[in-house]
Amino acid sequence: AMSPAHMIAGVEASPDKMLQGRLFSYPDTHMHRLGANYLQIPVNCPFAKVRNYQRDGKMTINDNQGGAPNYFPNSFSGPVERPDLVGPGHDHFPVTGHTGDVKRYNSADEDNFTQ
Repeated sequence: AMSPAHMIAGVEASPDKMLQGRLFSYPDTHMHRLGANYLQIPVNCPFAKVRNYQRDGKMTINDNQGGAPNYFPNSFSGPVERPDLVGPGHDHFPVTGHTGDVKRYNSADEDNFTQ
């Protein structure tokens, strides 16, 4: 399902109020129309297989992770902890390039109703 929130890294949404509303409402609309497991639909799922212990539920599309056990820890190639990625200095999304404060956008004089 298309969502304007799916952007490449480094690209941010504009301060347009219509876009901001869509960023908020699209995931809720997908969940309502396609079901709670809408990310399992092949056209919507990520390229990398998700391995977690959240299973079943309404409208399950995929193989429900097969016969994998639903407990932690398990010895059947389930998700594993990565202690090497926890702690200070191990940001999941390191910032590179330009950093700093975001400038404020003054939208006080905009006409958001005329089409």
